Amino acid sequence: WHNGQSLGYELFKKAVMSVEAFLGAPAGYGYKLPLFSYTLKYIQQNALDINMLSRKGSMKFFSCVLKEAPYYFVHENFTVFFNLFTYVIRNDFYENYTQNCELARGGMIALFKKRENDCDRPVFGSPQTLNQLMEFIFSENQELSKCGVSVVSEMLCTLTGQPVQLVAQQMYQCMKAKIKSLTFSASTCTIDTYIGTLYGVTEVMNMTKVKCFFDSSIEEHFGPLVDLARQSLSRTESEIQEVWKSRTAASAFADTINDQFNYYPAVRLAETKFLVAVYECLAKKLEPAQLQIDQPAVIYIKELTSSFLRLMMNCNGILREKIAHELLKTRTVLSELGYDLSCLINVNEFRTSCSELFSDYQEFNLEALSKFVCITSIVNSEIVMS
Repeated sequence: WHNGQSLGYELFKKAVMSVEAFLGAPAGYGYKLPLFSYTLKYIQQNALDINMLSRKGSMKFFSCVLKEAPYYFVHENFTVFFNLFTYVIRNDFYENYTQNCELARGGMIALFKKRENDCDRPVFGSPQTLNQLMEFIFSENQELSKCGVSVVSEMLCTLTGQPVQLVAQQMYQCMKAKIKSLTFSASTCTIDTYIGTLYGVTEVMNMTKVKCFFDSSIEEHFGPLVDLARQSLSRTESEIQEVWKSRTAASAFADTINDQFNYYPAVRLAETKFLVAVYECLAKKLEPAQLQIDQPAVIYIKELTSSFLRLMMNCNGILREKIAHELLKTRTVLSELGYDLSCLINVNEFRTSCSELFSDYQEFNLEALSKFVCITSIVNSEIVMS
């Protein structure tokens, strides 16, 4: 099956056409023969083999079937398709893992689109299916999370009317439940749960059709999780490392601990992406022309930007650049909306930090310059240096 797209599927298709010709049946009728469902299940089992080429070819085969087969065949074998793509993402820890995940994610999107386009009752009418996708989004497996986000985002773009409202509302309720669960178990949860939940919440926050449910204060929705992330930001790299290392040691995976593994970058990046999403949501709820310095939201944003400033002053170069990249994207969005960013930061705090960067150096210092460049991802250098 390593050449499943060009060879395996052609044989399968010719077999279907032969049945139709023999019966004098219309195109697509041959798929009703149980033999072809059995063939699909056999290929799925073949894909679970340790042979990498076998798995890759099987996914290509499944993708071809999704394109060509009639709805009823896909509907009847939905679980077979779904389980194969899920298995590949969950368990495929070989050298071509990322490439295979892309194939599986594309196949999953095609699977749901097929059912949405051809089915009288949309697949999202099934609570079980929607719940599975939501669990994907908040999964500790980043590739599985990407898959869930891709499928739900695609469906939110193609659905209209009541179905899209139903999906968006369920996504919102699921997000709230995940936030509550994480804040409740914050002192005992695993690093995978912590990072997976943060990434999941961030992705849901960025879904336009879910944002309409943030009708009250952002603090009410995300306050506990924001406080949790900001408390973590106040810890040093060594403290973060010790916290998560000790939790892993107490878990069922203690035998997999690697003393050289650095938890800090992954934790910090997940926290920053989440806080940036909150920061952007807060700012977008305000009218640029009506910003007041004493508004609770403005005070909250200033506190967040101060957290970002302290973080960039204390983390290493590579992580700092990744964080700056996230902040720069948000600053660009807010600038395009007409915000005067000097209203959303503590200018004096930023000026002081920049002065301290260069005060002890008589000569050019690359580290100080790197920090200064990253700081300007939040605020223009002209504002800081004026």
